[in-house]
Amino acid sequence: MKKLIALALILASFEVFPCGGGYGLDSYFFYNIFEQTNINSRSYIPFLRDGYNTFYSGQDGQLELDTRSGNIKLWRDILPGWSPEEIETALYAESENDFQSSWNGKKQGAEKRYMQFARRCSKLFEFRYSWNYEEILNRKQQDISDLLSTGLDLRKAASNKQLSLRYSYQIIRILHYSNQYQEAIDYFNSNIKGQFEKDEMYWYTYDQVAGCYYSIGEYDRAAYMFLQVFENSQDRKPSSYLSYGFCVNKGYEGQSYFQGTKDQVTYITLKSLRGFSDEIAGLKELYQISPKSSKMELLFMRAVNNFERELWPTYNGIKDDVLPEVDDRDMATIKELQGIANEMVGMSTPRKKAFWQLADSYLTFLTGDVLLATSKLEPINGSRKFIRQKEIFEDIYKVFSWDIIGEQEELAIAAMMDKVDRTKSDYGSLPAWKYLILDHVAHLYYKNEQLAKSFLIHNGIGESGDVASLELIEDLIAFEAKPSKNRFEESYMSSNPYNNGSKADYLKFVKGHYYLQQGDPASALPLLENNYFDSRGYGLSQYVSAFVFSNNTEECFSCPINQIMVDSVFLAGIYDFIEPEFSKAGLARNLLQLEEMTTDEKQWKRKLAHYLLGNYYYNVSTSGYFRGTLTGEDNCCEYNFFPYHRNERTAEQYIENREGYNLNNVVGIARKNFDLADLAYDHYEQVLSYSSDKELNARVLYMMAKCELDNMYQKYNYWEYEGQVGEKELPYKQSFEKLSQEYADTKFYNKIYRECYFFREYVAY
Repeated sequence: MKKLIALALILASFEVFPCGGGYGLDSYFFYNIFEQTNINSRSYIPFLRDGYNTFYSGQDGQLELDTRSGNIKLWRDILPGWSPEEIETALYAESENDFQSSWNGKKQGAEKRYMQFARRCSKLFEFRYSWNYEEILNRKQQDISDLLSTGLDLRKAASNKQLSLRYSYQIIRILHYSNQYQEAIDYFNSNIKGQFEKDEMYWYTYDQVAGCYYSIGEYDRAAYMFLQVFENSQDRKPSSYLSYGFCVNKGYEGQSYFQGTKDQVTYITLKSLRGFSDEIAGLKELYQISPKSSKMELLFMRAVNNFERELWPTYNGIKDDVLPEVDDRDMATIKELQGIANEMVGMSTPRKKAFWQLADSYLTFLTGDVLLATSKLEPINGSRKFIRQKEIFEDIYKVFSWDIIGEQEELAIAAMMDKVDRTKSDYGSLPAWKYLILDHVAHLYYKNEQLAKSFLIHNGIGESGDVASLELIEDLIAFEAKPSKNRFEESYMSSNPYNNGSKADYLKFVKGHYYLQQGDPASALPLLENNYFDSRGYGLSQYVSAFVFSNNTEECFSCPINQIMVDSVFLAGIYDFIEPEFSKAGLARNLLQLEEMTTDEKQWKRKLAHYLLGNYYYNVSTSGYFRGTLTGEDNCCEYNFFPYHRNERTAEQYIENREGYNLNNVVGIARKNFDLADLAYDHYEQVLSYSSDKELNARVLYMMAKCELDNMYQKYNYWEYEGQVGEKELPYKQSFEKLSQEYADTKFYNKIYRECYFFREYVAY
């Protein structure tokens, strides 16, 4: 019931509700530094800029539409002993018991009688606020005669002027919601118009009558009346804004009823809010006719917020843009806004002056003049919110004035970060000023060759294994070994990847793993051996199956290992050093022992050692069954291993070339292809050079064809290839050619011809 009554207050005139995109989303994509709620008029807060919701919901998603305060304030005139909270509890009690309890110890009189009647009205028409449109459309006509009669009697008996108007409001509401539109209009004209003060309840009633005019097709009159409600009501601004929009959609704006500058000011505001003109055009128009209007702050703030969405994008990372992203066109508009702000400083009242001073300073900062922007902050005084905004600007300006980050600057940043707890909850990308500062700090670190610090601003040490950049890994190792770290380094740049084990051991393990990815087990082994993190675990630490030295002909990444990996050469007694499962250090030892066997004096040993090494390197390539082994993932899903676009650069390449703004998002472009299929191909070629076994050679050629296919996937789009053979594909079909020309008499050839669609396509070509 409480929710239904609240909806009645917000959208009482409508049967269609706007849908939003969920709270909080708006703030994820840009840094909102100039807090929009700095405007002085609270009643306009719902109309601040929000990219996902009809009305502004606040950066942290907690700010609700203030659509009750005007009504509650009016109630306090006739309930003088009540607090606003007590009045709200009584008005919006969900159950009858809650309502009765709210009156315990209170005067039981005419005010309670009215509230009980209002609850009856809300209950009768609560179906209008259902999300079930079928229920709304198919609802049978309500029998309102008894309720209407009661309302008329109570209104006649009411001696208090405010209660009399409140009963009149309910009577109009009953007539309106029972489709007696003309009757509601006539009642208003005969019993309300000119007889009551135009307080908040008057505008509640006026809003209902406007809805009746809309329903009988007098759209221009309705538009003008909704415009009046928007201008004068504290609570009904959001609902009248939506209602005015319905009239505009019918082609009417109410202009034939305009009576002066005040109406024109409201019209310009509504037009700007609805997007019929951009905020700056509306702002300039409003400035010309009414520069002292409180609506100036609203349109100005929306215009500034529009620019913030372009100038302060979050998640910059590898993008080459430098914050703020200001081009010549932006600069022209910023200076135009700055000119307005500067003029407003001179003509504003002391209560409003701080807003315009802050705006002037901020826009000066966006032009790049940090010193002048800082000096413009000095004289600002005012309410607590303005002083807090001033402090935020001071910190941002200071950080953006630096060219390097040394220990003195780091201690200053640590002090700034201490203020987070005094402002807003640290959630996602909020508070925005904090993450903008850290973004710029990470940029300065990156620009000044401090890779580890730049990386750790946005990423934990535990994510370093995803980047595959030796340069970054070694800088992290050096930074971790720094004997004494200052407060900022300790608080924001240190994180344990697991519950146990040292960060030094982890980084050593990551470096060893990097060498495995490069096909260099000799460099990897001393870093992996006796390392706490080289244990049976998850991610990079997970154990490896001996089947990594087998191979398969059927492609099925979700099939069990022993079903898909059918080749059994690795199970021969000569390879008994290969245990069923082994750690990454064990993997390095196995690879080194197999490499040693490739130089054995016996040719068959050399041949089969190359064969197992070829199997391994193919299996851990982007096309192999064990393709997640060296990236800490499972083998699921091609999109984890093949990019959607060709020639996408990897994190390693960005870091090597010092590209991008900072190292935010760098983990998201971690390298997955280490050209290991090429290594596999080389080992398979060695097998052919030693082998006269036609069945083995046929299998090896098929595996070489897989390596060629993997190579083609790296150069062309994986997602588009369906086995076709043409000029582009032919260079990657050399092993298929040799298999079809020289080994057509083998059992393996016949098996692959039956099972492999790609091979049949090639043979048919």
